[in-house]
Amino acid sequence: MSVIKIFGSDPPCARCRATEKIVKEVVKELNLNVDVKHISVFSEEADKYGITTTPAVVINDKIVFSGRVPTKEEIKDIILRELKS
Repeated sequence: MSVIKIFGSDPPCARCRATEKIVKEVVKELNLNVDVKHISVFSEEADKYGITTTPAVVINDKIVFSGRVPTKEEIKDIILRELKS
């Protein structure tokens, strides 16, 4: 199973919650077997990726989006591209 990690503040701010909601909607619409996880930007895992702006989305150990709430279409395109590779 693939994992999509959303790094943000803890507790999640409005932008981080919105990003997580959009990602979960797209995963459901595309009927993907993907685990969506919210991870604190202050965690060691966030340090590993060098994340400095939130929200940040990581797929296949690669930062694919950060710094603002993505549109649904942006996330759909990113997920399809990254999960195919």
